[in-house]
Amino acid sequence: MVNINQEITEVIKNSVPGIIKATIILFVGNYSANIAKKITKNSFKKTIKFTDHKNRKDRVKTIADLASNTVKILIMIVTVTTALSSLNVDIGPLLAGAGILGLAVGFGAQTLVKDMVNGFFIILENQYNIDDTVEVAGFTGVVKSVSIRTTILEDKDGNLYYIPNSQITKVKRKMR
Repeated sequence: MVNINQEITEVIKNSVPGIIKATIILFVGNYSANIAKKITKNSFKKTIKFTDHKNRKDRVKTIADLASNTVKILIMIVTVTTALSSLNVDIGPLLAGAGILGLAVGFGAQTLVKDMVNGFFIILENQYNIDDTVEVAGFTGVVKSVSIRTTILEDKDGNLYYIPNSQITKVKRKMR
């Protein structure tokens, strides 16, 4: 019984510096991720100030949210893996497992990823804006909403069409 207590005491003594180090890494990483997110968002806000068109402002806000959240997630992934490494956790198998899981999710969510990539390029290239009359995926109407995943059109009868961005391969933008 005394041997077990001594072993537990030794394990705790050896673990405490690693736990403190991991806690500090997580705290600093979270703080850094929040600052990086704010910096990313603020740099896009400066762009918004010089933009006079409302649709462009909305587009920049969408891209700002996407970019700032991506920056924060990437920093937090690095932070967590560094903290685990400081606790002497072998992160090699963890990263390999995450890679395999990411591959499986990627195959399962191909359409979703395709929607998001197409949506990102539609917004980035400014192919059309809200209130533009367009013909996409066999539908003609006024653009009511453009998001990363879908575009919403309203036809002349008031019907709404939710079109996944992966189905938008050609755009016919009608000028007024």
